[in-house]
Amino acid sequence: MSFSWYPGGGPMEPSRPPPAQVGARYTLGRPLGSGAFGDACLAHDRITGHTVVVKLLRAQGADLRREAVALRALGVEGIVRLLDQGVADDGRPFLVLEYAEGEDFPGELAELPWDRLAPRAAELLRILGRLHLHGALHLDLKPDNVRVREPDGRVTLIDLGLAAGPALGAAGGPVGGNRAFRDPALARGAAPSAGSDLQAAGRMIRAALVGEVPPPVAAALARLCHPDPAARFPDAWSALAALGLESPEAPPVPGVGLGAVLVPAGRLDQRPDWLAADLARIHGDDAAALRADLTRRLRLGDLAPTGDGRLRVVRVRAADPTAALPALAARVDEALDRGDASAALDLTRAALLHASPAGETRLVRRGLQAALELRTAAALEEACYWLERARRPDAALASLARLASQVFSTGGQPEHLARLQRLRGASLAGFRPWIAGLHVQLLHDAGAEAQRGAVAMLRARWPSTPELAARLLDCEGRVFYRLGQYREAAACHEAAARQAPACTASSRPWATPPRRPSSWATSTTPCPWPRSCSASPGARHAFFDCRADWLAREAGWRRGDALEPDEPVVEGVATLGFADVAGLLAMTEACGAHRLAARDQARRLARRALALLPTTGTYAPSRAIADALACAFDPGGDLDALVARAQAGGLPDLPWQIVALAALQPCGRAHAALAGRLAAAATDPGRQRELFSPAEVLARLSK
Repeated sequence: MSFSWYPGGGPMEPSRPPPAQVGARYTLGRPLGSGAFGDACLAHDRITGHTVVVKLLRAQGADLRREAVALRALGVEGIVRLLDQGVADDGRPFLVLEYAEGEDFPGELAELPWDRLAPRAAELLRILGRLHLHGALHLDLKPDNVRVREPDGRVTLIDLGLAAGPALGAAGGPVGGNRAFRDPALARGAAPSAGSDLQAAGRMIRAALVGEVPPPVAAALARLCHPDPAARFPDAWSALAALGLESPEAPPVPGVGLGAVLVPAGRLDQRPDWLAADLARIHGDDAAALRADLTRRLRLGDLAPTGDGRLRVVRVRAADPTAALPALAARVDEALDRGDASAALDLTRAALLHASPAGETRLVRRGLQAALELRTAAALEEACYWLERARRPDAALASLARLASQVFSTGGQPEHLARLQRLRGASLAGFRPWIAGLHVQLLHDAGAEAQRGAVAMLRARWPSTPELAARLLDCEGRVFYRLGQYREAAACHEAAARQAPACTASSRPWATPPRRPSSWATSTTPCPWPRSCSASPGARHAFFDCRADWLAREAGWRRGDALEPDEPVVEGVATLGFADVAGLLAMTEACGAHRLAARDQARRLARRALALLPTTGTYAPSRAIADALACAFDPGGDLDALVARAQAGGLPDLPWQIVALAALQPCGRAHAALAGRLAAAATDPGRQRELFSPAEVLARLSK
């Protein structure tokens, strides 16, 4: 694999050896190449565990920052992503890029017949089309700057070191790149244009072709590679049409308005209502201009056809790249307001790439809030990294992030509680809701009464705010859940939904409420989603509402209410972006289906739970039970392996439940004796976890 990402094309020796580590986060590995601007290495991100590419630049001139500006401002689908940037200890600026796996274009085989090459050629031209629509040119297109992953043929464009164009603050870039693919018109003084990139792409496609070429394809390639820029295609979409490859066009806009055309993508941060309002304001009643705008967004990948004449909103961009930071910062706040910590962390990461050192403090604080909500060591380690490299480092917040990371990676220890109580700093006042949650978490081994005492003490010690009140109610609800008191837990989360600051109705993060199951209209059972479907959706906090609804379902199953497993509710919560709550709800409904001997539904819901639940942290017991449910009705299921996995994962109180899930149905009676012994020896018999208490298991097995 070659990374000769500089003018001239041949490898160059690095000016000085790269350091072993960059940014206290990236451990450098195998060199990938050197160029006029710097050196590229594979690297290991010690926080995420991912393989990345680190580029160490030799200076900080305007030309050397071009790639960072291009990747940061454009965010084009199909172009390698910028993940991080900074200055190494030796003073050299660095960029951290996504590692694009694969081979040089066209892939593992250097030559392909047209029927196999066509999808890869089409994707290359679409990526170039998106880049050009953004007002940028690549200007260094060659096979080793186009990565193709096998066997799916995914295409990724890398190395925007020579990129230029109005979007990057330059009307034209330098004449450079590999001579074999460089536009000859540039050497004659022609201005760089979209045709310069398309000519290089045409040469690459033609060089990769083998066998008989259909005459229309040969004619289109000849026009792509024409030496006269005026004779080439005006844009990538015209080239795609001439090659007989699909190019997206917007459907006719109906008279009923954009609301019938634009639909959400299923993520909370995609706003069809915002986009519809913007398009209506810009284009008014001009249907032709509106259709042209929708076509442009389809080609950019911001919209996607649904197959029924409508368009799915994949992303909503700021119209002006310079406005990206405030738009991203606002979306971070929205994500935190609605409780979607994962989206908030992703958006913070993107926003920090746009932020100046002077404006990063607020973003870093938001990133720490998101990491504390996620409660994972990796997210908190990343927040530590941001805090420590900030222009004005905050030692108190860094200590909080480091302490929380240790708690969620190794489990709470007595010294952690002592360290938490010693934390001091004015900046910590805004983090009291998360400090309270950490305080209660650290008292887990002390018992439920100690945790509830801590909640009462914290209520008395600190001035009440909506955020703190909601967090303490959340803590109380988790204690009730631990005791198996699900109705009380649901009541706490319902109260938290009223207390927590919520999105207003005008900025609700979804266009319509989740679809109600048809059974709700006729059933006498209380609606399991009474609040999120209410007439005033801005009155409550969506995340706490979803947790309350899950716990209400849990309580209903425990009471023996006449419930039916409700898959649409699971998908409604998942659509809102709360994958962990949706996973817990799916596991609860799977247990209910197991009780009713609905084997296919139980297996389906259990598999959905495994797809939704996080793979780390406190979700391990729920995943173990979902794993058991997924194969409980499978005669070929390996029960011994499930028990061994649970024990190896540090979950000694789960094997009896896993065996019971197989034993409590007709084809699993062979496991009844083992299930009875394990249930009788359960370490926490008072804990009615996940619908199956030891007493219940023993009673049902004795029938």
